[in-house]
Amino acid sequence: VLIKEIHHRVKNNLQIIVSLIRLQTNRLSDKITIQHLNTCLNRIKSIALVHEMLYRSHNLSKIDFNEYIRKITLSLRTIYSNDVRDVKIKVSAENIFLGVDSAVPCAVIINELVNNSIKHAFNGAASGTIDISMKKTGDFYFLRVADNGIGISDNININETNSLGMHLITSLSDQLEAESSLQRDSGTVFTLKFREEG
Repeated sequence: VLIKEIHHRVKNNLQIIVSLIRLQTNRLSDKITIQHLNTCLNRIKSIALVHEMLYRSHNLSKIDFNEYIRKITLSLRTIYSNDVRDVKIKVSAENIFLGVDSAVPCAVIINELVNNSIKHAFNGAASGTIDISMKKTGDFYFLRVADNGIGISDNININETNSLGMHLITSLSDQLEAESSLQRDSGTVFTLKFREEG
């Protein structure tokens, strides 16, 4: 009961932060600042959803990550409805259950990668696909987020870019002690291999 209450309170506190940022956003007129704050809101909501699912789950230590990915991508589709009208998002992560220490960084990484795909991958294209999959082989989890868009330029080094999103992805990958790779020959494919502690 206490653990449930902790997750419930964390989720509620994060929702309060979301509401405060949204109130501040409504008072602004600068479009770039509003865009940055909305991106920040998406990151916070991706973490809040982890705690909400743990609070509602019968298993208080792990969440069904297939259900999580479907919920977070549905939320992103709603937010960017005009940009993803003809973009399909496919999810495959059956029988994947993660504890909070792995779920939160994975949640933010997926949020950043799907955001990047929606905003940049399909510029000018009539349609496209974002494919998110996660599987476990032996002791290792493999997360793959791919799109068939225009790809990231070879001139961009994700470890040296000024993009906060890319910095978050690399920092959280390090937090997971994960091996990561990026392919850009046919759209963009980001893969992550990590072992869940405990």
